[in-house]
Amino acid sequence: MISVLLSPSVADRELAILLERSGARVWAWPELAIDDSDNDASLSEAINNLFGYDWLILKNAHAADYFLRRFLTEHQPEELEDLRVLTIGSAAAERASELRVHVDIALDRFSNAKLFSEINSYCDNLQSFARLNFLVPSANVSREQFEQQLADAGARVDSVTTYRTCSDGAKLTELRTLLIGGAIDCVAFTDPSAISEFAALFDTDELGRLLAGVTIACRDEATNAAANEFGLTETLRPSDPSTLPTLIKDLGN
Repeated sequence: MISVLLSPSVADRELAILLERSGARVWAWPELAIDDSDNDASLSEAINNLFGYDWLILKNAHAADYFLRRFLTEHQPEELEDLRVLTIGSAAAERASELRVHVDIALDRFSNAKLFSEINSYCDNLQSFARLNFLVPSANVSREQFEQQLADAGARVDSVTTYRTCSDGAKLTELRTLLIGGAIDCVAFTDPSAISEFAALFDTDELGRLLAGVTIACRDEATNAAANEFGLTETLRPSDPSTLPTLIKDLGN
């Protein structure tokens, strides 16, 4: 029996029914719900000890919005002047600008792989990483590759829970466990927005790492192109979008 993961959208319910009738086990990922974290103790501690950090990495618009708004409830933008700030994606950079927070390095979205080299160039030499402390506001759902690279170079990297991506954290944890454990055979994306939603749910644009070993099926060319942007380069796509259920069913045979 093949296990397939789909979007929880109404549009995917018909596909779910067709797959279940063919004998597949169908899962739906939990609905995306970006909101304040249920517990902000670690965030408060990080803000109160901000002097201990050298870099603030705002990896997406949610990180920029939730961290900076929380910081500015009790502090002024000028208090971040001694901190180097790096943003990923124009939305994060624009949000920082709106809140009058300076940005030292602004990377384009989907350029996470450049982060390590950009900071290395900024700091002049690799040896300096061992003395640097990085603060990375996030939903603490997925660890980014750049976090591991920085840690491997000797830096201290604190990923601090700043927001949540799902109202049912237990269900999201269960799904992540299923993906890591190989219990999901295929993830089917029926439109580009589903891929963006899935990436936001797991708080990462590096879906190639998250879904390593999982078959990715895309309904059409536009969806396939979006998958490629998120690092999903090995995908299956039917010649006719209407035959996606057949393509997935055949994977289980």
